Amino acid sequence: MTVYSVQPGSKTIRVSDGRTLVGEGDISWGQDNTLGGFYLCQAILLDIYHDAPMARRYAQRMKWRSIRNWKADQPGAITDQEVRNIVDAIRAVEDETRPMVERMAREKPQFVTDRPGPGQQYDSNPELKPNPTRSPDNEHEKNAQPQGAADPDRKRD
Repeated sequence: MTVYSVQPGSKTIRVSDGRTLVGEGDISWGQDNTLGGFYLCQAILLDIYHDAPMARRYAQRMKWRSIRNWKADQPGAITDQEVRNIVDAIRAVEDETRPMVERMAREKPQFVTDRPGPGQQYDSNPELKPNPTRSPDNEHEKNAQPQGAADPDRKRD
């Protein structure tokens, strides 16, 4: 079993077999918005799988499943078996969702809204249809102020 370990403030990853890996960029962890965790995962994935496109593809998702939980001021370590388990879990999700993704790629996206837009109304048919020209037919519409109209009772600062 190979162990990959890092120390706070270090730019390198120590491997249990005595090698040292240098990441593509700043290697850091413990913050969600940094690329450091991504670079750390990418370097480890590249060392295990020897496949640069695959390492780039899975690095961010691996970061969210592992490195993200490490404390920024403490050392971190992960084994090659843990990395393989994470990649297997990611691939299982990809396999499970592949039919849906392929279906979405084939079908035309449908417009979805929770309310009609200007000039549209709902009827028994779920599709939106143009609104016929109409005049206000209830008191609320007759007395409604235009949007953005000043309220005469409102006190000014």
